[in-house]
Amino acid sequence: MLTALQVKNAKTGEHADGNNLYLRVSDTGAKSWVFRFQLDGKRRKMGLGSLDALPLAEARAKAAAFRVLVKQNIDPLDLKQADKRDKEQLQEVAKAKAVTFGEACAVLICT
Repeated sequence: MLTALQVKNAKTGEHADGNNLYLRVSDTGAKSWVFRFQLDGKRRKMGLGSLDALPLAEARAKAAAFRVLVKQNIDPLDLKQADKRDKEQLQEVAKAKAVTFGEACAVLICT
């Protein structure tokens, strides 16, 4: 398991924390967390976020939750994509609710 000091001083490459969690350090020095897993014979990688936004303890907690999903044969990437679609749909609904009756009529009558 990585220590806070090892995370801080990590050089370019991927560094294993254990339990499918890796710290990825780019050539520019940017650091981010990656969850690796295998499902249905396919190896997958899932970005969890940057080190700035996601401290070590939170990255470990996320990885633990994703390991549970993988054990249940659920692909965490599929869930992430579904969640993104749901958020986009909610934003569209919010935009639609923001249109007044008068604005809707003007658009329909004038077009």
